[in-house]
Amino acid sequence: MHGEVKHEGMNIIITLIIFMLISNFITSYLNNKYEKIYRMTEEEQNYIGTIITDVTEGEYKDTYTIKIESINGDTKYKNIRLKLNISKNYKIKLEYGDKVEITGIYSAPEIQRNYKGFDYSEYLKTLKIYGTVKCSKNQIKILEKENINYIKLATHKISSNIEKNIKKQLGQKEAGLLIGILLGNNSNIDEQIKEEFRNSGIYHILAVSGAHMSYVILAITYLLEKINISPRKKQILKILGIIFFMLITNTSVSVVRAGIMGIITLGSTLFYRKKDIINSVSLSMLIILIYNPYNLKSISFQLSYGGVIGILLLNNTYIKLLTKTKLNKKIIGIISVILSAQTMIIPIMILNFHTISLTFLFANILINYLIGIVIIFGFIYSFISLISLEISSFIAIFLNMLLKILIFIAKFFGTIPLSKIYITTPSLISILLYYTVVCSGKLKIKDKSKKLLIILLTITLIFNNYIYIPRGLRIYFIDVGQGDSSLIITENYKKILIDGGGVEASSSNYDIGEDTLTPYLLNRGVRELDYIMVSHFDADHCQGLISVLNAIKVKNIIISKQAENVYNYEKIIGIAVKKNIKVSIVKRGNVINVDNNVEIKILYPEGKLYFDDINNNSIVAKLSYKNFSMLFTGDIEKSAEERIVNIAKNELKSTILKVPHHGSKTSSTENIIKAINPKIALIGVGKNNKFGHPSNEVIKRLEQLRCRNL
Repeated sequence: MHGEVKHEGMNIIITLIIFMLISNFITSYLNNKYEKIYRMTEEEQNYIGTIITDVTEGEYKDTYTIKIESINGDTKYKNIRLKLNISKNYKIKLEYGDKVEITGIYSAPEIQRNYKGFDYSEYLKTLKIYGTVKCSKNQIKILEKENINYIKLATHKISSNIEKNIKKQLGQKEAGLLIGILLGNNSNIDEQIKEEFRNSGIYHILAVSGAHMSYVILAITYLLEKINISPRKKQILKILGIIFFMLITNTSVSVVRAGIMGIITLGSTLFYRKKDIINSVSLSMLIILIYNPYNLKSISFQLSYGGVIGILLLNNTYIKLLTKTKLNKKIIGIISVILSAQTMIIPIMILNFHTISLTFLFANILINYLIGIVIIFGFIYSFISLISLEISSFIAIFLNMLLKILIFIAKFFGTIPLSKIYITTPSLISILLYYTVVCSGKLKIKDKSKKLLIILLTITLIFNNYIYIPRGLRIYFIDVGQGDSSLIITENYKKILIDGGGVEASSSNYDIGEDTLTPYLLNRGVRELDYIMVSHFDADHCQGLISVLNAIKVKNIIISKQAENVYNYEKIIGIAVKKNIKVSIVKRGNVINVDNNVEIKILYPEGKLYFDDINNNSIVAKLSYKNFSMLFTGDIEKSAEERIVNIAKNELKSTILKVPHHGSKTSSTENIIKAINPKIALIGVGKNNKFGHPSNEVIKRLEQLRCRNL
């Protein structure tokens, strides 16, 4: 027996070594390939390729994925995938399978812009996409229709027809939800509904996974019972059915994971092997990662496997604990599965979304049976709708009602205050200790060691979140696109946020505060802010603060007297009143003593407002720390600069200047730049912004003073 265990252990080690070698080889090869393509010229080039996705419609552009055959006639780029953006001005609709010739400009994907922020290039790698081609009017030609293999074309047509039928017969919100649940295509789901499902802890039902695969296998099994063929042939037909289902659901990671596991389980009977769920999970993971090692960074991969592993490791433990209660056995089974999966994926949720839900258990119990009915009737509806829309319309009425109930449950639990609790990013040590404690039962760790691990985890969490080591003054400049935002952390861990950016127009659903600024603060370990200073209430300086105020505790808000009460002013002050946050209206001469070594002196505006516009009444504040100083200037322009030089010339000199108004030519006059005489000048601008910021004139003025421009 001892020899068998030793032999099995050696097999596992050898398998892991082989896997690591293969994975490293593939990753190195792909990295090299990505880097070569990223260096492609950003000039117009000729691309020939095939459209392999349906259109994703945006406000200003339509987006497809194209599989390349050649670039400028060179086939060395064959089979790489690129995003294809086509301006709305060019009213052409491409279809899946169209072979096209394009003249366009390639651009490499954006890398991580902020500390621990979203890395678009890494996300695209999980989809095996190498960048974007922008194509404008009269630069695209369809060469051939249906230039794709028959199986993919047939399954895509079935999937598309199911989507069209669902959209015809169900309400808009309900249709988008059903398409997501059945086919894994979430692009039609309303963003608000997605947020509510995420907050309530039931977002996982929008991913096609093991539950769907179980119903598929049950349905095929039921149909095959009517056919007189051998058991082995039935198993083969079930496997083909799973492959077919994987193809019509676009082979997402969660679908492939569930599909491979289903195929392995069914295949074991074909080869007279004992079923082993751990081997099924491991082999499916191996196949997915060999196909694309970057899937390891995919949230879908992490949540899918995290949930499954959690159930395998912890389900029995939770059942034993819950059997001590007087709950029904079926309820115990449901709760134990939910808790097992959630326990394992909590760190993943925090790392990616910075939130946890304390209502997930109740929401999941309610939808447990409901989602099964939706999936079963959804499959029946999909099949019948392909034959007769009249007959399927009766099922559509029933489905519409069920989906409304699902949306209501998500909305109800998603809006409860405890459904979305913001958490700062945990350290790697905290995560490792957490998983060690969670898995300690399976690792056969003795009780004394378990207690020690729990103590270590507790100490680590306290140290990371409540004990601070003085590190001097730190100032972080946050990339919020065409806007300004700066985070200041003093050596005594006082935290000041000056401005918050806003209005990034890349997506109508994108929120600078929710998607960039709040995650940035949580990644920096900021759970509360001592001060928020709003230089002025232009959207690109303050809109992002709305989400921050709703997510993070704020003690004080600093503003100046307003010439007019604009929407963002009313919104922010309204939140401050609701949350009982102190609002201070400052003017020239006021000093904010942040701590013993740090003060912020207000140089402008004066008590009386000399200008009617928002920009020229921006707060100009000087931060001082020992021999260091920095001047924050908002969006003041020439007229305000002249006023400031007249009243505060001797107070302006600073080590670093936050250049006024993003380096606009209407600001940064020679007189004020000379009075400030900075060593370093920082300009906050968005890439390729429509305003042409920063101005070359401003750059020259700063360079003449031998000032470093950043």
